[in-house]
Amino acid sequence: MDKQHYYRLLIAISALLLTVLAYYPGLTGPFIFDDHPNIVDNKIIWNFQEPQDFESFKAAALSSGSGILKRPVSMLSFAFNILFFGQDPYSFKVVNLIIHLINGGLVLIFSLLLLDAYRRLWNTTLSSSNLSWIALAITAAWLLLPINLTAVLYVVQRMTSLSALFLLLGLIFYVRCRIRLIDGQPAYLMMIIGVVFFGALSIFSKETGGLLPIYMLVIEAVLFRFKNHRGNRDQFLIFCYLFFVIIPGVIWFYWAISNESFKAAYEGRLFSLPERLLTEARIVLLYIKWTLLPTPQELTLYHDNIIISQGLFKPVSTIISLLTIIGLLIVAFVQRNRRSLVAIGIFWFFGGHLMESTVIPLELVFEHRNYLPSIGLLLAISSLLVLSKNTPKTLSAIKVFIIGIIIAYGVVTWLRANDWEDIVTLTAQEAYRNPNSPRIAYDLGKLYGNLVTDPDSEYVPLAYTALEKAAAIKHSEILPEVALIILSNKVKRPVESRWYDSIEDKLKTKPLTFGDISALDGLIRCASLKGCVLDNERVMRVFAAALDGPGLSSRPRTHALLLSKYVSYLINVLGYLDLAKRITEQLVVLSPGDLAHRINLIRLLIMLQEKPAAIRELDQLRELDKQNIFFKDIQKLEIQIKALQ
Repeated sequence: MDKQHYYRLLIAISALLLTVLAYYPGLTGPFIFDDHPNIVDNKIIWNFQEPQDFESFKAAALSSGSGILKRPVSMLSFAFNILFFGQDPYSFKVVNLIIHLINGGLVLIFSLLLLDAYRRLWNTTLSSSNLSWIALAITAAWLLLPINLTAVLYVVQRMTSLSALFLLLGLIFYVRCRIRLIDGQPAYLMMIIGVVFFGALSIFSKETGGLLPIYMLVIEAVLFRFKNHRGNRDQFLIFCYLFFVIIPGVIWFYWAISNESFKAAYEGRLFSLPERLLTEARIVLLYIKWTLLPTPQELTLYHDNIIISQGLFKPVSTIISLLTIIGLLIVAFVQRNRRSLVAIGIFWFFGGHLMESTVIPLELVFEHRNYLPSIGLLLAISSLLVLSKNTPKTLSAIKVFIIGIIIAYGVVTWLRANDWEDIVTLTAQEAYRNPNSPRIAYDLGKLYGNLVTDPDSEYVPLAYTALEKAAAIKHSEILPEVALIILSNKVKRPVESRWYDSIEDKLKTKPLTFGDISALDGLIRCASLKGCVLDNERVMRVFAAALDGPGLSSRPRTHALLLSKYVSYLINVLGYLDLAKRITEQLVVLSPGDLAHRINLIRLLIMLQEKPAAIRELDQLRELDKQNIFFKDIQKLEIQIKALQ
């Protein structure tokens, strides 16, 4: 082994060690956000202690509420994590880090394959030493990218990193087989099997695995050009991409933007589909900045205060962003022959955002969405710097510069990881870095409130201060005011009327969100459990304000959800059964497909001793429940109705 090989091996080992060191402080951190519904509060995977049959595996695999496919591979990994290593979040984060390190190895293998194919097909005079150096630089930088931190330390984002693992394996398989085909060797069957197998594992880890064909198409269109070993167009490949990638993608996109259920999913958002697309243009460019020039101040879990684009010039950065994206894509297209690697990198980055940064009504910004797209940026930048016509002295300086950048990435990642050591440090630092975020201000106040053990606790004034700040932030939901009411009941302080005033004002003037409804639900639960004494006259006014709020009549899903919370309040707090019945009858008409409303109506009829009406509604329920989803509920209702006089 020559000195160059030792040098490159040293870089690879150093990158792995630096990654472990950078992430180490954050491994002691807590479960957060979506960790709770998917893992912490998921009784099915916690009970996965003695998997004895297929049903236990199936139950654990399908126990997530995330994604349309339930992400069974990821959920099974969480279940086995608990089975072998226990319930401590530390073990989950260690496994996540191991997956990240494995992914780093796969990025290296993939980069080497891709660069070797580029040298063979487009520039045979290139030094294999420089190409391998580029692959190492991409790998080391990617392992230490600060923007990738949440994909590692945010436990549930194992869904992202695990999906990436299988997607990278699929790409490695694809590129290796394409090279074999270029060499005139048989590889079609192997390629199809590998891509389908790893693609399926990727998709069932997280739906973003469906982008595997997009990444393949980028590589194929720019690098391999659909050519066979004779240099002719491979008709079979063209057919496969046309009928299994392009046409299905166009059909899906058309369905998405025209489907009523898809449109209804936007009801709980403060943005429409056009507004989301315009806003994402600005966000995607921010992703580029945060990836290549990250700062601890800008990188955060909370980006809920992003300004929504309401038109091409509102704000003006929208049109600038769109033109910049178009310009970059034009550059990639024009440079696809001279600088193929740069073109691949640009197309790769934007292609990697086609799912989560376009039409699907997800939250607008999350850093982990760049876990795989960031590879494209690193490929474009590193190849542009290293493969330009440079003197040996200049090239050495460029390499030193790149190493310096990689070390800087590691330092920033380490600084961020230190914030993750415990929940108080994490929340306080996030609030410091993003003072205009309503969500983090609320979460900080809620955290302090949860730490309150008695009225004299040192956390009481901290909780009030944080929640008051959160309530005052523009566009904030009603969560802080509700939390202030609950906290005041907890510490035996008077509830201030201005908090109810603020709730009413917000509900009257801005569209109702799922967060607002969640806040009302929390208030109801607190009162029903005798933890809160509410001003019921004010609460009724709050519900009236919400029901008269802007645009609610055009959002049937949100309207129905609000009414269901109102019914809960009438039953569990006020005991107004007749009014609750009348509203539930409205709910049945408003959402006829939601059989839970009809079940609640039957229960109310039983409570009101209205036996004939209860029987009539139960017959309707049997007829509508064609898949016997509510079989057990129907059985219980039958017994209760028979017991009526």
